[in-house]
Amino acid sequence: MAQTCFFWFFESRNNPMSSPLTLFINGGPGCSSMIGLFQELGPCSSLPNGTNTTINPYSWNNVSNLLFVDQPVGAGFRMIWCAKFPQYASLPFHIFGEPYAGHYIPPFALMILSGTKDLLSVNLLNINIAVQKPMMNLKSIGIGDGWIDPMIQ
Repeated sequence: MAQTCFFWFFESRNNPMSSPLTLFINGGPGCSSMIGLFQELGPCSSLPNGTNTTINPYSWNNVSNLLFVDQPVGAGFRMIWCAKFPQYASLPFHIFGEPYAGHYIPPFALMILSGTKDLLSVNLLNINIAVQKPMMNLKSIGIGDGWIDPMIQ
């Protein structure tokens, strides 16, 4: 059975090739990242009557290339995405998410920073990708209202 991964990508409104790339993931198992896209930081907002949109002046794509990935996501999505859109592969990379994303963003960032073999050589959706060095120029992570440790919180 074929697997698919749905995403929306918005180039930075200001010089996309010198702007960073930001991945935004909403939290909660099964909670769509489209919530962040349409209700929080995406490039447009719906008008109250629901029949039209207006530019969101607070959108993060004012200063960053912005990638929203619907989840759950298979490991290796970022590398496959960079293989399809290589012009963005070397840009500074930021990962942001909300509630439950606080549970998986830190280990994901650690894997990127440590350059583990599993992250660097993957077969996902019948696409083999092997690289000699990390493809991700991770600069920061951010977690809003994070669910990191349920016993402590």
